[in-house]
Amino acid sequence: MIKNWLNDIKEGRPLWLAECRQEAFDSTDTVKSSISVISDAGESKSFDINLPKVESDDEIQLMYCYLDANRVNAAMLLGQNDNTDCSMPDPKEILSKMKGSGEKSKYEMPAEPLICGIDIGGSDMKLVLCEGSRIRRILAYDWNPSIATEAAMILNPIYELIEMAANGMKLDGIGVAFPDLVKDNKIVDSHTAKTAGLRANKEINYEEEFAKISDLEGFLRPLVKDGAPIRILNDGVMAAYTIYNELKQTEAGRELIKDGIIALPIGTEIGFGWVREDGKVSPYPGKISNCMFRFDNDEDAYFMNQERVLKAANMPITNPKPCVDLLINMAEGGEPNAEQIFKNVGLYIGHAIREIDYFMKPKTNKYFLLGRFAKSEFVFDLMSIGMQKIAPDAVVLQTDSSLANTPIMKAVAEISDEAVTQFAQAVGCIYYALD
Repeated sequence: MIKNWLNDIKEGRPLWLAECRQEAFDSTDTVKSSISVISDAGESKSFDINLPKVESDDEIQLMYCYLDANRVNAAMLLGQNDNTDCSMPDPKEILSKMKGSGEKSKYEMPAEPLICGIDIGGSDMKLVLCEGSRIRRILAYDWNPSIATEAAMILNPIYELIEMAANGMKLDGIGVAFPDLVKDNKIVDSHTAKTAGLRANKEINYEEEFAKISDLEGFLRPLVKDGAPIRILNDGVMAAYTIYNELKQTEAGRELIKDGIIALPIGTEIGFGWVREDGKVSPYPGKISNCMFRFDNDEDAYFMNQERVLKAANMPITNPKPCVDLLINMAEGGEPNAEQIFKNVGLYIGHAIREIDYFMKPKTNKYFLLGRFAKSEFVFDLMSIGMQKIAPDAVVLQTDSSLANTPIMKAVAEISDEAVTQFAQAVGCIYYALD
């Protein structure tokens, strides 16, 4: 919270006291405190003040400014003046209550930490468990969260897959890529396909059920050692973070990413992630799959996602993963209709790039495709035909085994070239947990 306040000041946005005070009351990551003042009429008035937890000196200074502003207003509005003595919490007491607020960053990692990275998709999960740079487990699990009718049906498989990989060992950290909006390590309800079953279940309170998913960090906490980090990021953003982290290891890669990069993972939906030219992850996860590309009331207004691709190919959508693989094989075999479908997907990617360029104005023109639709070089070339028609100035690149530059990704590459692209985001999750 207070990091956002500092960022607002840095970028010239006002910090309205009333809004900050309400944000602090609404947050669970605060310390309860109070101030009291004697009014002009001689009455003692007390006011609850929730204080944001702090870590750095800048945050401590801003927290005291926030507290003092509340003190000043209390005194002024009760007929006193700026010099009126108020009963204030002791600074040392405040900071002692906040001890542990930086727990995640202060966790002392062992020389070779046991870290799990898990990439949670709409039709499968990929997991990599490492001890140092040595791979202990690498797992893939097919699932269909969209048919889940309660939160436990989504949460339990995630927990059990990590628990099975850890085999009774407490972890030094978990990194998670999740297919939904993620803010401050909390999953935000954006009504994605994975919660369709929950929304359709009239026998549950959807908000209460989704709150359990939102607190995935707390749900996974028993799997890690005390104070160990659990870091969650939108899967599209994690894709961009992963690619950037790998490319920055080499001179050629650093040249490629000097203006930042954008990642477009294409699986159940199309994802979006942006690492800017300063190396920072953009705060905008970007719901490309919800963007409109047409406004003529046609169903083609939205991105041509996996479901619509399968409908266009007259394939069942109840078990989409093998059907997509079959469609890719058909295109590689020269089946004209299959080829045209992937060219059409490329058209929509081209339109997505144009929308990104117009509204977000990234400095980079480098777009990396990854995911199920982009794993075949032949299909990538088909999609490129459509992309070039719409966004000819974009440099669209396919992720491949050349991405393997960090020690853990190199270890994955020793399994197979295909494993690099398949488990790339799970590896990125490990580095994100360590970052």
